[in-house]
Amino acid sequence: MISKLLNNQIKGRDDMVNASVIQMHLPEVPMQFTKISTGHFMFCQNNHPVIINRGEEIITIEAKDIQFGDKIWVDNTIVEDGKSNIEVNEKFDQLNKVLFFGEREVISKYVLGNGFDIRFVPEFIDFDRNFIVSFLLNLQIKKINKTESFNLLSQLKLMADMVGLRFESWLIEEDRLYFGFSFTYINFDNNMNKFLGYFPITSKQETEMWKFPVYDIKTSSSEFIASCVQTHNSFHTGGTISFDTVNIQKELMTNISDNFFDEVKKSSYQKEGTENILYLSVDTGSISINTNLYEGQYKITDEEDHYLLPIGIFDLTFGESFKIPVSIDRIVKVFKTEDITGNLKTNITIKYKKDDKIFHASSQALDYSKATQRLDELISGKAPTRDVSLLYGTFYRTMAPTGGWDSVHLEVLISNCLRWSKDPQIPARLKRPYDPTMLPIKQLPSVISWPIGLAFENMGAALQYGLISERGETSEIEKTIIGEPLSTYGKESK
Repeated sequence: MISKLLNNQIKGRDDMVNASVIQMHLPEVPMQFTKISTGHFMFCQNNHPVIINRGEEIITIEAKDIQFGDKIWVDNTIVEDGKSNIEVNEKFDQLNKVLFFGEREVISKYVLGNGFDIRFVPEFIDFDRNFIVSFLLNLQIKKINKTESFNLLSQLKLMADMVGLRFESWLIEEDRLYFGFSFTYINFDNNMNKFLGYFPITSKQETEMWKFPVYDIKTSSSEFIASCVQTHNSFHTGGTISFDTVNIQKELMTNISDNFFDEVKKSSYQKEGTENILYLSVDTGSISINTNLYEGQYKITDEEDHYLLPIGIFDLTFGESFKIPVSIDRIVKVFKTEDITGNLKTNITIKYKKDDKIFHASSQALDYSKATQRLDELISGKAPTRDVSLLYGTFYRTMAPTGGWDSVHLEVLISNCLRWSKDPQIPARLKRPYDPTMLPIKQLPSVISWPIGLAFENMGAALQYGLISERGETSEIEKTIIGEPLSTYGKESK
C-alpha cells in the first residue's frame, strides 16, 4: 500500500469535495467491470463499496452484490465546460501507434503514460470537436477496438458523449486484459449526450487478470465522481488527478554518501513533463535486479516494455563502476531494452545507452500510516529486503511517523530476526564473520529452543529443531516458561 496526502478539490455528486489522501495498492480480490445503460462503466475490486439506488432507497453495498435493476448516479456534465479550442495537429496514424500499439520510438505531445495507464493529456476535453469525431470514426475504420488502459477507455467514452456517439465497452481476456469498445452514431448533428441522474446497471463481469495498481481517494463527502460515475471514496484505475514530481536523484542518495550527489546529477537527468522518469546521461549504464527478493504479494510483473516492481530494490550502475544500491519505497517501472540477460527465475540485468529511459518511480510513497501491517510484513520476512542497512532504513521510515519510540526498538526487532545462517539458534550479531539470514519472527520460538516452540504450540517446528540442533544454553524466556529460576543467587546463599 502506498499513499499520498492531498489538498485538492474534486467533483462530487452535488458539488466539489475536498480530497485528503490517495492510496494505491495492487488488487487483493478479483476486479469487477460494471456497465450502465448510458454506456458508462465502473471498474473496481468486487468487495469495494458502491452507492446504489435500489427501489428508491439509497444504500451502500459491495460491488459483487449488485443486482439487476439497481441504479447508480451518472454525471457527465463536466464536458459542458469544454472550449473546443485546441487544434490537434498530429496524424491519426501517429496517435494510434502511441495509444494502441505501444511503439516506444513514436512520441506525442498529446499523450501521457504508457501501457496500462496510457491516456490523452487532461486538456482532451478542449480538443476540437471535429477532430474528436474524425478520430473516433477512424478507429472504427481501422478496426482498432481494444486498449489495455482503463484511463484511455474512460476518455474515449467521454469523447463519444461530447460528440453524440453511442459507446459500448466490454472486457477481453487474452494474453492480458483488454477493454474492448465500439462507436455508433445516434446524434448526427454531433450534439452532446447529457446524462445526469440514476441509471440502471445492465451487467457485471469479474476478472482476475488485472495485475496493476488500484486507487482509493478519501474525500470529505465519502464519495466523488470517477469516469462520470459516483463512487464510494475510491478512484480505481487512474484518471486526470495529477501528482507532484518525484526528485528521483535524491531518492538514489538513500544508501550512499551525499558526496556523490554531483556524480549522480552528472550521470542522469529528468525531463519536465515525463512523469517521474530517470534518463541516462552518460554513455552506458545498467540495472541488476535480484528476483529472489520478490515473492508473494511483492512479485515482479513482466510487462511488454518494463518490469513492474512493487518496491524499488536493485543495483544501478552509471558508466562502468559507479554502482548505487537503490532502495525506493515506491512502485517502480524498470524499462526494458534490447540488451537484457536473465529472467524472472534468475537475476535480471538490463543495459542502457545514453538518453535511454531507465526507470519510472510512482508519485506516491508507501503508506506508513498502517505501521502495524507494515512491521508485520517486515518481521515475517514477506517484504523485500537486501541487507541490514536497508532493513534498518525501512523499519525507521515505518516507525518514524508514530513517534514515541527509540532506536533500541529497532535493534531488538532486527537483532532477533537476523540469525546466524550456520546455526539459526544464535543471533547473527554474536558471530564473526557476520553472516545473517532473515527468519520470520513467528518461527523464532521454535528456532531458539524446542521447549519454547512447544510452549508456542508449534509442535512440528519444535521437534524438527529439537532433533537436529545442539541443546543451547537455556534462555531467560525458556527458564520462565518451564519454571526454572532466572538466577542462582538464592541457591548459592543457602
